[in-house]
Amino acid sequence: MIEMRDVSKQYRGKGSRGRSVTFDAVKQVSLTLRSDVRYALVGESGSGKSTLARLLMAIDPPTSGEILFDGASVWEMHPRELRKKRAEYQMVLQNASGSLDPRRSVYDSIAEPIRCLTNLDRSEEREKVLALAERMKLSAAQLERLPHELSGGQPSVSAWREQ
Repeated sequence: MIEMRDVSKQYRGKGSRGRSVTFDAVKQVSLTLRSDVRYALVGESGSGKSTLARLLMAIDPPTSGEILFDGASVWEMHPRELRKKRAEYQMVLQNASGSLDPRRSVYDSIAEPIRCLTNLDRSEEREKVLALAERMKLSAAQLERLPHELSGGQPSVSAWREQ
């Protein structure tokens, strides 16, 4: 479970005439997300969706308020413990292909979280990546490509749903 209690996030920027201004990206949000439910965050451009998601995943610290993973404050957790907790939660971006590093192969993009979140050796990692690619209807040859070398439908949502 993730809880946010009265969380706000402010950023500093330059206003008119070059003056420093502070603006609220997220203001006094409280919510509880259960682990057995999937959630979607919807809103207008600039409404704070990405900021809220980054706060929920403990990527950015809040300006004020508290964020808890299973009752423990994320900012008081040991980095190793926080990494394990993050592995339990996932953030799926609206334009997932746009979030891939254009300089890295599809294989490396899939393997990176496996490397960060597991202690698999290289052969076990490869088996896991190949299994995931197969579920997404990607061939081993496609894994060696860069993201822009795949068509817009690879991997497609319909291919995922068939599994």
